[in-house]
Amino acid sequence: MKPDSPNLPDSTTAAENMAQMILMASLEESACSGLYFSGQSAAGTEFAGVDFRECRFSGCRFTGCRAEKLSFIDVVFESCDFSNATLSESLFRRVEFKNCKLVGADFSRTLWEHVVFRGCKADWVSLASSKLKQTRFLDCGMESGDLEDCALKGVTFSNCGLQKAEFLHTPLAGIDLTSDEIDGLAVSGPELRGAVVTTLQACELSRYLGLVIRP
Repeated sequence: MKPDSPNLPDSTTAAENMAQMILMASLEESACSGLYFSGQSAAGTEFAGVDFRECRFSGCRFTGCRAEKLSFIDVVFESCDFSNATLSESLFRRVEFKNCKLVGADFSRTLWEHVVFRGCKADWVSLASSKLKQTRFLDCGMESGDLEDCALKGVTFSNCGLQKAEFLHTPLAGIDLTSDEIDGLAVSGPELRGAVVTTLQACELSRYLGLVIRP
C-alpha cells in the first residue's frame, strides 16, 4: 500500500524569521499552518509542543536543535538539514523528506504514518523505540542507523544503505531487503524471521542463525 501524500494547499504563505516564529508557537502552544519556509535556520534552538500543518520547508537548517512532542501533519521537507538534531517523542503523518540530511539526528520514540524518505543521507540516525506505518525509505543512506525496538507495518526499504544498522528487537517479517546493502546488520537472529533477502544476503546473515555454510 502506497503512503498517502501530504495534503498541501494550492498556495502557502512565505514566512520569515522561522526560528522566532517556532519559539513563539512553542511558548503560546499555537500552530504553524499553511506556511512556506525557504533557506532559513532554526539551528541550535530548543522548543516543544509545536504543531506544524500544511507547511513546506526548503533548504532550511535544524542542525543541533533540541525539540520534543512535535506534530508534523501534511508537511514537506526538501533539501533540509537535521544533522545532530533531536526531534523525539513526536508525530509525523503524511510527511515527505526529499534529499534531506539527517546524519546523527534523534527521532526516537516517534510515530511515523504515511511518511516517505527519498534520497536522504541518514547515517547514524536514531528511530529507536518508534512505530512506523506505511513508511518508505527510497535511495537513502542509513549506515549505522538505530532502529532498535521498532514496530514496522507496511514499511519499505528500497536501494538503501543499511550497513551496520541496528534492528535488535525489531521484527522484520515481510520486510524486503533484497535491494539494500545490509553488510554488518545488527540483529540477534529472531528479528530475521520472515524477512525477504537474496541468496547472497542469506549467506551474510546465516551467522546470526547459527548456520555453517560449506561450499
